[in-house]
This record gives sequence, C-alpha cells and structure tokens, in this order.
Amino acid sequence: RNKDTVAKSQKTYGIVVDYFKKKIIEGDLKPGEKLPPEREIAEELGVSRNSVREAIRFMDMTGVISSQQGSGNYITCDFQSSLEETMGMMFAMDQIDYIQVGSAPLPETDKEKLLRYLPNTRLYNFYGSSEAGCSCILEFSRQNKNGCIGYPTVNSLVRFIDGEGNVIENGSEKQPALLGWGGTIVMEGYYNDPELTAKTVVDGYVMTNDLGYMDEDGSIILVGRADDVINYGGSKISPAEVEAVAIRYPGVADCAYSSVHDPITGELPVMLIVQENGFDEAAFLIYMQQQVESYKLPQKIFYIEEVPKTFKGSLLRKEIKKIAESKNKGE
Repeated sequence: RNKDTVAKSQKTYGIVVDYFKKKIIEGDLKPGEKLPPEREIAEELGVSRNSVREAIRFMDMTGVISSQQGSGNYITCDFQSSLEETMGMMFAMDQIDYIQVGSAPLPETDKEKLLRYLPNTRLYNFYGSSEAGCSCILEFSRQNKNGCIGYPTVNSLVRFIDGEGNVIENGSEKQPALLGWGGTIVMEGYYNDPELTAKTVVDGYVMTNDLGYMDEDGSIILVGRADDVINYGGSKISPAEVEAVAIRYPGVADCAYSSVHDPITGELPVMLIVQENGFDEAAFLIYMQQQVESYKLPQKIFYIEEVPKTFKGSLLRKEIKKIAESKNKGE
C-alpha cells in the first residue's frame, strides 16, 4: 500500500475508535446492549463499513467486547470487563508511542494489522545481524511497501553483489543481488577464527545470504534468502512476497509458495494451499493475476492438510519443496 492509502486507512480507523470511546463515556454503550448495524455507523461517521468492522474486530480480539453476529447487520456486544477497564483498554491504543520490531522478518499481514490497530503509534522494523549490527531501519507507520526494510542507518553502508561476486549498482526486482553491509557499525571479525572471518568479511563488508535491491526511492527491498528464492526462467521470485498476497484471499487458511523441477525453465513455481470455507481455485487465480506480476503466478496448485513449520512458526521450506515435488509426481 502507498503512503496516502495507509494514512487514509489510519485516519478512518481512528474515527471509528473515537466513536466507540464517546459512546462509552456518555453511557450510550452499555453491557449487554446491541450496537447499531455497521451500515448505520458507517453512514453516520462517513467511513466504510470495513473500517467499522475492523474496529469491532479489534475490540473483540483484545477482549474489550464479545461480539456475535445477530439478526440482520446487528452485532451483540457483552462487555467482558467493567466500564473503567473497557475504557482503559480502548484509550491504551492512543498511549503507545513507539514499537520497535527486530530479530526476525515481520510478515506484511502483521504490519497491516499493527497499522490498523495502532494508527497513532510510531512503528519501526529493524533489519540487521550480530556481525553487522542494525543495518537498516523502516518506519512503516510512514512508509509501507511490500518487502521494504527501509534505509541504511547512519553508520551503515550497503553493497550489492551479483552471482559472480562483482559489485553492481542497485540490483533490480527481477535480478536482485546479495546484500553486503559495511561502515563503522560492522564487526572486525570472529574471535580466533581468521578463516571464517575471511569468508564473511570481504573488503570491509559483511556478506549475507539475503537477496535484495534498491528501488527508485532509495529504499532497500528484501527479496528473501538466496536459498529460498525461486529462479523461474531467469527471473527471481520471493516466496514470502507471493504468500503474503495469497494468504489474504478468503478460503486460504494457510499457504506456501515453492517450486518443482522443470526441464525447460529449471524451476516451476507452485502454491501449496490449506483450504477452508469453500475455496474457489478459479476465482483465486483471477485474484492472483490482479495482485502480482505474471511470472510470479503459481503454475500449479496443490492441496495439503498443514504447512510444515518450526515451533516459532517459520516455514520449513526444504520440507515444503519435498512435498511439492511429491505432489507433482502424483504421489
């Protein structure tokens, strides 16, 4: 989403939240009572019904209310806490000034949730490593682009390296490059391990296994780990980017984007899907065509019961690829 879209979304969501706060303070919203239909609230406030729905969903998620779909467009609300506790939880959304996220990639869907639920909070995602420190910072409450990790920090320098080990200018979306990080922030080397240091630190830059490029705004776009990126006919595809789009489609409970061997292109992109609620494959493919470039579209779809993950929720991509190859062979 672009900057204007994010700002508009944050503003409309804040209007709805303020509406509920006012209703609580003035005593118009009491435990056990029904709320007006979403349509009426939206018309009164001049916002979309989706904004109203998201605000109610947030209060339900945080335990402020217990919502249940009633007749027509009515939502039955039963406050789980006292009026004072309810007001405190809702006002708390405006009291969090700053959130910093690091140590692991933040999924795009989680970024969007934070932007909706905390419209007045400064939200930062930090990219870095033990060897190179905090290399890049993104304030995604101001700028939120898919895969963006922001700009190099004041003490950090970025370098792009192609597959042959040559330093190139910025890389590109179709031909991302390995990222190297330099500057005063990076380490001098590993303690008592000159061999590993020589492999990791090249010409003063800490080499990574991350692929990325610099866009026209000077932002660094992270495509993914070099081992995970799919090479389809010479174009590099980030599985995480396509998964972030697919998971938003109704009926997709979970998914994983991988590849199978192909004699012509080398790799053929495929999607593994855990489906729910009458998933429509044809409609899903139309949706994907509208969201991603044609070369990123899955050429085959396989259905599975569960996506293999670690205990932390990270996708086990090697295992996923084995499942995809097995499904492709009809096993």
